[in-house]
Amino acid sequence: MIRQSMREITLGLPIHGKHNSCDPGKTFLWALMDELLQRRGGELGIDAACDYFKNHHYFRTREYVGVDHNLEALRRGARLHPSGRGILTRLEDFQPPQGCADVIVSTHTLQYLAPEARLQVADALANALTAQGLLLVQVPHDEHAPALVRRLQSHFQRVDVLYIGNGLSRLCTRLFTKKGIFGRTRLFNSRPVLALARLIARTEARTWQRPGRQTRVCICCTLKRRNSPSEPLDLRRYHEIEPNIFQRTHAPTASENTL
Repeated sequence: MIRQSMREITLGLPIHGKHNSCDPGKTFLWALMDELLQRRGGELGIDAACDYFKNHHYFRTREYVGVDHNLEALRRGARLHPSGRGILTRLEDFQPPQGCADVIVSTHTLQYLAPEARLQVADALANALTAQGLLLVQVPHDEHAPALVRRLQSHFQRVDVLYIGNGLSRLCTRLFTKKGIFGRTRLFNSRPVLALARLIARTEARTWQRPGRQTRVCICCTLKRRNSPSEPLDLRRYHEIEPNIFQRTHAPTASENTL
């Protein structure tokens, strides 16, 4: 799965397109998500800590649910993507039913949680995935990342670990991102710099197996070790506080309808 995706990204990532960032590592991560998720359909996709449904366009599932603690971000997401639904809650408080989702994604989020909370969230997301589903999480390449990989390996038969942010990517990021040396100049988000970042992003497809000084870890998980019965995500457990935005208010009952 991963090796084929690397080949597609190396050969197919155009210089200009929808994956635009002055950070080549982020560009590569977006291209990887696009490549992996376009092969994954199913009933439900969960975007864990979704901000404004920022990954909605990558999902090919029939239903999209974004989870976030920021109501304003969910409002914006619901306006941008009326077909999606949002759940207002902290990620560490989110306890979805087992086997309810075919695809779960969490990017640029777990780093803000304490190390033990990361593991608890990983357990909850792994439990929520169907037996043949895909879980993709991204965290910083720090001293806590190995523990997260081991925890996910306890849940899945196949866990691919990608190290993102090689030397060229780090240099480009230091120079041209908003907080970089030239971040306040016209070079920021200019077409030449975005094209350069996309070219550098292709090199990530050749260095992803080398931990080195890479700054990010992307973990792709499939094939659950324990095939538990699936339960649908039941939005009757939540109160619809605004159109397509829900908040948990009470414990479920057997008579409640499902998503």
